[in-house]
Amino acid sequence: QPDTRSWTHIEDNNDDEEEEDMEMDESLDEDEGFVRRYPVRDRKRPCEWWRNERAVSQRVNIAIRMKEPATYEEAVRGPQSHEWGKAMDAEIEAQLANGTWELGIPPKGAKVLPCRWVYKVKTNPDGSVDRFKARLVAKGFAQREGVDYGELFAPTSRASSFRALLAVAAARGLQVHQLDVATAFLNGELKEEIWMKEPPGYESKTPGVACRLLRSIYGLRQASRCW
Repeated sequence: QPDTRSWTHIEDNNDDEEEEDMEMDESLDEDEGFVRRYPVRDRKRPCEWWRNERAVSQRVNIAIRMKEPATYEEAVRGPQSHEWGKAMDAEIEAQLANGTWELGIPPKGAKVLPCRWVYKVKTNPDGSVDRFKARLVAKGFAQREGVDYGELFAPTSRASSFRALLAVAAARGLQVHQLDVATAFLNGELKEEIWMKEPPGYESKTPGVACRLLRSIYGLRQASRCW
């Protein structure tokens, strides 16, 4: 059984040292203008953890100053309504050019899925605003299994396969090219008959009209598999 008296003696010595450190650390530094609370050997200024303090402050200022709208009403009534309007126009033009849907009267008993706008402010590495992006997303949680979608699994790549590809390319001196597909999910063709409400703010004057989806759209449960 250990001797607890030695422990008590050590703890008492540590308490005395901590009290001395606190008295030393709480002394006022006239040059720096603040009270020291930590030992000088351990204390670091926050700016020492950042290489680009200006970029960080710009990102923080943008996040505080520019709030991304949550609904269509907030976007059209907010201070950046003009920018969000152009972003939504660009999204609708891309959808129409891609042939994502066609307008029609849904059959009786068909479930019409609601949709919404999702807004995002894209920034540059220095924190400045790059562009305003708006994306039309279907509310796929309202889909019915077995009616609006079937299988959902989609093939994905393994990290080990990707590393093997890079290793072979490096060993043989080959060049590896990378590409990105813009609006990838919009290229998948739907097999199911799915109807969606018209985008908020872009409704037609014909009553009872809805969008019959010909291609997959963001938010659908089978979008990944279609792509």
